[in-house]
Amino acid sequence: HYHHVWALDGFRTVVLTALIWSAGIEVPEGGVKSKPLTEDDLNDNLDSYGKNMKRLKLPNPSDWKKLGPARIDEKREAAFTK
Repeated sequence: HYHHVWALDGFRTVVLTALIWSAGIEVPEGGVKSKPLTEDDLNDNLDSYGKNMKRLKLPNPSDWKKLGPARIDEKREAAFTK
């Protein structure tokens, strides 16, 4: 996974809602909300890799629209049984 996705409000809402639901707790209307993350929040709990560690930036979802579709690895997919 990519750690920067935790900065996306919708992603956090889906994960937190799934956790609450799977624990058998009543899910609030609209899912479980959380506070927006700052860049500092995003970087606070990362493992340290010394001086070479790069600081994560908040994601910009509009950049993702520039990406093409993900390539499907047909050989890998064929290894899964039906």
